[in-house]
Amino acid sequence: MSVEKTLAERGKRYGDFADHAKIAQNIKRGMQCSGYDDLPDMHRQALEVIADKIARILSGDPNYADNWHDIQGYAKLVEDRLPVEVPADFGQQHTIEPAAAIDDESPRMQAIGQNGNSGEHYDAEKLERWKDAPEWATHIVSRDGVQEFARLSHGRYYDGRGPDTWCMSFIMADADPSGWTVLEARP
Repeated sequence: MSVEKTLAERGKRYGDFADHAKIAQNIKRGMQCSGYDDLPDMHRQALEVIADKIARILSGDPNYADNWHDIQGYAKLVEDRLPVEVPADFGQQHTIEPAAAIDDESPRMQAIGQNGNSGEHYDAEKLERWKDAPEWATHIVSRDGVQEFARLSHGRYYDGRGPDTWCMSFIMADADPSGWTVLEARP
């Protein structure tokens, strides 16, 4: 089979290569924003190949089962090589304290009791501020008097506008060098 014929067949299945490349590279740029450099090669390789498969799905035939199967396969290759974690207390006997033995006047129980069972501990104004927030938002931030929703994750700031703004550094403290201030977390 000629290269031209192969490319024509792949184009029908996966869509235009330029579209596929743009999608794949945007996904990969997004992955590299948080924690990526700390991952072992095995994790990074699997994520990059999975990103490529996702790009094929988005730019081409989303019902082509082989792409979905490959995603499962690459995830399984990593999963099968993960270290087995054994809890530190594995094999130890645990005693469960009966509810009647709990001191209702203890500081812990008093703190729990302050929250109540009906959600009355949530500030109504705060809930109102968050009612139209996008699903991805975790915080309200402010800079130069302008408030907006943001997602803070792994020491990075994500504003939900797309991959071009995903890598704005954000130090998770009261304020960062670029002037952003965290006002509140999502209730």
